[in-house]
Amino acid sequence: MARLGVLGHAGMVMAVLAVVFIAFAVVGGVRQYVPVPYWDMWQGYIGFLTQSDLSTWQAWWGQHNEHRILISRALFWLDFNLFGATFIFLVIVNYLLAAAAVMLFLWALRERIGALAAPSGALLVAALIPVAGFSWAQSENFNWAFQSQFFLAQSVPLAALLALYRSQSPLHRRWFAAACVLGVAACATMANGVGALPLLVVMAVLSGQSRRRVLVLGILTVATLGYYFSDYQSSAATRSIDVLTQHAVALAQYTLVYLGAPVFWAISNQATLPTSLAAPLAAAAGSVLFLSALGYLAHATRREPRDGLGIALSLFMLYVTATALLTALGRYDHGIAQAASSRYQTPALMAWCALLVLLAPALLRGLARLPWMGAAALLMIPLAMWPVQHSALNHNRENAFERWIAVLALDMKIRDQGQIGRIYPNADHALVLSKPLDADDVGVFGDPLLDPVDQTVGLPMQNDAPMLQCGGSLTQLQPIAGDDRFLRIDGLISSPWARRTPSLVSMRSADGRVVGFALTMVRGRDARNDAASLTDLTRFSGYVDVKQLGASLVLIGQAPACRLQVQVPGRPFTIRN
Repeated sequence: MARLGVLGHAGMVMAVLAVVFIAFAVVGGVRQYVPVPYWDMWQGYIGFLTQSDLSTWQAWWGQHNEHRILISRALFWLDFNLFGATFIFLVIVNYLLAAAAVMLFLWALRERIGALAAPSGALLVAALIPVAGFSWAQSENFNWAFQSQFFLAQSVPLAALLALYRSQSPLHRRWFAAACVLGVAACATMANGVGALPLLVVMAVLSGQSRRRVLVLGILTVATLGYYFSDYQSSAATRSIDVLTQHAVALAQYTLVYLGAPVFWAISNQATLPTSLAAPLAAAAGSVLFLSALGYLAHATRREPRDGLGIALSLFMLYVTATALLTALGRYDHGIAQAASSRYQTPALMAWCALLVLLAPALLRGLARLPWMGAAALLMIPLAMWPVQHSALNHNRENAFERWIAVLALDMKIRDQGQIGRIYPNADHALVLSKPLDADDVGVFGDPLLDPVDQTVGLPMQNDAPMLQCGGSLTQLQPIAGDDRFLRIDGLISSPWARRTPSLVSMRSADGRVVGFALTMVRGRDARNDAASLTDLTRFSGYVDVKQLGASLVLIGQAPACRLQVQVPGRPFTIRN
């Protein structure tokens, strides 16, 4: 270890940090996993697989909003048919795609600087790539099962550009064919993927490749994009040129903050820095990224021989810039902070990884001259990102619980827009989309927890064996806008069995009929909110028949079984803590 020197030891520290970042990201995925369909998954996943005629090409190739997500749809089909729509497979795929992007950049770095040896500082630079690739700033793309296309839309064009670069070496025909295939495949990721083939044409010209290759790529681009747009429907959010020119400044700000989003997150999560600096510094960082892409592209094109790798990575950075601009066209009026959304971190982080590879030779020269200062500066990057990464260990139980309650509403066929709106904007549409899943006990609707819910409301409950008495009370009873058959019921109940997975509480009337269900969450204070009265009480939320107003109600918990008898008030109420 003594031979490693300052840069070698710093490289080992960075490598350890990279492993920790990856481990935290994986733990975060496990802790944040919820098998409940969320937002676009209802129409783009469930609606596609249960309401489409999958024997037709158009069903697979048809638009999802402004995108054609053919590759992701294939992954959805595998998850639905082979893995029971649990979404675990899709979440794992998200992590594998992130790992694939990291491998692409590490390969490019080796092409750029040679062996990633520790003493030279190469390991110090290389380990930054997995740190960025597994940053929890992009958590939404990790733990949302719908987001494989966000990784694919960046990684596939990057792989196409790198394959075209590699085609200038031996076995060039195979790599050129791979570049063509990847360029076409990019069109099946997201709308911005259509930019991959034109970029390949530009790269072939700038890197001095043969006219035959330029012609082949040109014909392939025209044919593929012609087919892509032959029946394309423009999004309703498309803005007119006149409107866009009036908001050019807002567009530019949004685009630059998008590119500098990692800086936005790093500053926003630092307690010692004012958050007002986040947007200006992120925009400044985005400007550096954009100008660097232009500068490196010009430099790589003028060199003799031409720097094919530099051209590829510069074009990829410009591809991400174009992606940011396209996003800004539809969302600039949502505010600057929206440009730094978690889902947009993936393309931004990948663009910065590309810049890191381009800068690597200069960084190594600087590290050789000033090893202590250079090593400290690079190590500050993961330290600045650490608060965000550490948050991966948090378990957002409240969010998971509210999603489960939304599923309970769907399972009981209750039109609770306020609750269902947490997982899909339209309760009526969600009730329609959930029918096939509920009927076949697929996905979250096949969870044994919900088995007693199906078609039992109004039926008599069998006589129970002797049970322990639960402790607890009601804290809220509220009507449901749009569905007058049920009331939303909340309360506290003693449930030593409840930890992380919601447990079911059934409700029955005085004459023994099932009149509602609720789910329990985690331990909390009782309704008095008295610090001295901490008990083994758990919050529950659910739905009860409106006819129970003013009547006696029996709550029956599970595992171990216990019962709590309460008197329901004659009108809605809420206990304020």
